[in-house]
Amino acid sequence: MISVNLDCFDCAAMSSEQIIKEVMPQLITAVKEKAFVNGDKASDAEALGLIVSKFCEWERGSILNVACEALEDSNFHDDVEAIETLVI
Repeated sequence: MISVNLDCFDCAAMSSEQIIKEVMPQLITAVKEKAFVNGDKASDAEALGLIVSKFCEWERGSILNVACEALEDSNFHDDVEAIETLVI
């Protein structure tokens, strides 16, 4: 079993991008090992989706907000507008 330990990082000296690159692969691997069993081979996207849905406590609006923020951060502004138009 893989454990995620932030104590091994000097997060204060790291950028948010560096923290993400160090922590997320470990978190995704740990979730895949724990949540997907019986030979299920989950993709990284599936594991990340599970992380987001559980973190947002399965609340539709919060999950959509996370998706929109990710698209916004990636400069897919038109996609954000399309999603907001569909759900509002």
